[in-house]
Amino acid sequence: MELLPKGIWKTMFLVFASFGVALRLNAQDTLVVDSTVLSNRSGIERILQGNVAGLRIKNWTGTPGAQSIINLRGLSLDATSKSTIPLILINGVPMIASPSDLTGINPLAYFSPDQIDRIEVIKVIDRLAAYGVQAPNGAINIIMKEGVSGPIHVSANAFVGANFLQGMDFRKDAFYNFNTQSRSAVYGDGGFVSEQNVAVDGSGDFGSYLFGLTNYKDQGYIKNSGFGRQSLYLNAKYNITPKFSAHFYNNFSLSRKDGRYAGEFNREILLPVVSNEGFVMDKNRNVGLISSMKLSYQFNPSWNISSVPSISYDAASRDAYVPSDVLDGEIFALSHTGKRQLITINTTLNYLKSLSEDLKLDMTIGHELRSSDDRLTAIDGSRGLESGGSDFVKVVTGYNANQVNARSDHQQEKITSFYG
Repeated sequence: MELLPKGIWKTMFLVFASFGVALRLNAQDTLVVDSTVLSNRSGIERILQGNVAGLRIKNWTGTPGAQSIINLRGLSLDATSKSTIPLILINGVPMIASPSDLTGINPLAYFSPDQIDRIEVIKVIDRLAAYGVQAPNGAINIIMKEGVSGPIHVSANAFVGANFLQGMDFRKDAFYNFNTQSRSAVYGDGGFVSEQNVAVDGSGDFGSYLFGLTNYKDQGYIKNSGFGRQSLYLNAKYNITPKFSAHFYNNFSLSRKDGRYAGEFNREILLPVVSNEGFVMDKNRNVGLISSMKLSYQFNPSWNISSVPSISYDAASRDAYVPSDVLDGEIFALSHTGKRQLITINTTLNYLKSLSEDLKLDMTIGHELRSSDDRLTAIDGSRGLESGGSDFVKVVTGYNANQVNARSDHQQEKITSFYG
């Protein structure tokens, strides 16, 4: 049996090689944020909506500050859970990205689109191998802007928009039992959305720096509710020596979401008249922090070693109170707090060698230490006026276990991994 001519073998090799390169290119999409029209600034996932092939973003609620369902690798499960959401990275560093079980506030809303340079949607296997079991659903790497070359720059911008809710027609009104008066007392025609940003940056032989402050507010569709966020961030690089450099990134965020009983606690508006909610309280507060420091040393043009310690921290609290005039004689109150912490140390050794103009050898071996710590403390209870309940609540040093539900939880996980 004769072998095929060399020309045919070369042609087949080029076809398969080109096919492999095409697959690799399609396995990663990069979205430059400044070139994208931003119709919604409430979360990073809204920027990606409709702009990346194979990435499905679905808004399951109109509540401001809530996270959308993110489906990257075909899973049809609830992507707001920790098990199905893609791994979210900030400059290659993993962050706590799932919404809090207490407040439902979206950690992806801690960042302003004006902070972001580009977003990489990673699907290729060899790049996901470095994250192991942490990225079974793919990964989204958010690259933050850096200082622009030249002297100090000061920039500021503001954004104002509005959300509009279409009014009810007679068919929709019938579905809600014709409670036109109660719905108009709960839902508005829309709400204003605003954001302000201030940034200072610069760059030189020493490195680069960029720090700024953002403020975001969304009034929402439900009256007397809304979402707000303030963030302070720093992205700096420092060239310690020609071969040794350090890269610092920090983002500190405060967010809040206020709620009400009708329309949120109770979504079924059955009565034609809504109770006075002047004393109803539903305060949701989150504190988010992500901080990393990358140390890199270039031995020679081919060998490089780097280490990145990082921490992602998310604290949430919810305090709610519903008086008896809203609950027909019952009083309900709760106070929940939770803290989530993720610490990682990632060390890599990279070898890069150009064999020819078209062929390069790129090898990386690495080691990662990961530690997560989740804590929960919660207490809630309800009592009727006939059973001794009172609308007047005071702070006490103890509680009656027969009247309230109290619980706490603490979960820790430690993982060490090697990859190459």
